[in-house]
Amino acid sequence: TWNAVTGAVVSGYKVYVGEAPRLYTRTITVGTVTSSTVNSLTVGRTYYFAVAAYNGAGESPRSNEVSKTIQ
Repeated sequence: TWNAVTGAVVSGYKVYVGEAPRLYTRTITVGTVTSSTVNSLTVGRTYYFAVAAYNGAGESPRSNEVSKTIQ
């Protein structure tokens, strides 16, 4: 879950996923929703996530990164 961008036209969001800080191996385009479930994660591994908004002019900088170890 993340906060919606305000003050700009947003076509959608992309969720970035990886197993090392700031090294993303998956990009999931989720449309205009502000939450998403990421599937196919392995128990015991730590994953790192960031989100970026996009529109016709391009993509925003990525959000601050969060991490989660899958239990």
